[in-house]
Amino acid sequence: MDQNPDPVLDDLAQRAYDFSINLDGRVERSPTLYSRGHCAVVYKGTFLPNNIEVAVKTAAGDLARRGILEVIKGSAHLV
Repeated sequence: MDQNPDPVLDDLAQRAYDFSINLDGRVERSPTLYSRGHCAVVYKGTFLPNNIEVAVKTAAGDLARRGILEVIKGSAHLV
């Protein structure tokens, strides 16, 4: 993951990859915003194989701010 000149973003990308699950199109996200925080937005979604409601959390905001990157990295550890 050496394509990004910012080592903090490289670290974040690696952590996201380490914790990621390839859902391969099995989650359908609602277009309606459910919740917004200072570093992420949350949408409702449906896990299609079981028709279970899930949360879809997406990073948002000014990712150049170091504080936001630290919050997002901390969230990955909580998952």
